[in-house]
Amino acid sequence: MINPRVKIGKNCKIHIGVNIGAAFNNSEATPVIGDDCYIAPGAKIFGSVTIANNVKIGANAVVNKSCDIDNATLLGIPAKIYPSS
Repeated sequence: MINPRVKIGKNCKIHIGVNIGAAFNNSEATPVIGDDCYIAPGAKIFGSVTIANNVKIGANAVVNKSCDIDNATLLGIPAKIYPSS
């Protein structure tokens, strides 16, 4: 499910069971997703959040806050930036 107001950059990969939608209390507040992002199966992205370029969002992660760091990996519920090694 992807809300028609969501803005998605080029070359993004979105897998099965992903939900990208508006905030519960504001149907206008939808995500903006950068270029070359990877959204794993079951991930959820809600509200007025912005995702930087080349961000990877893990399976079943729930993103409810913006990530302005390119090349980041977001994991968990709620999603947090996972440190890269």
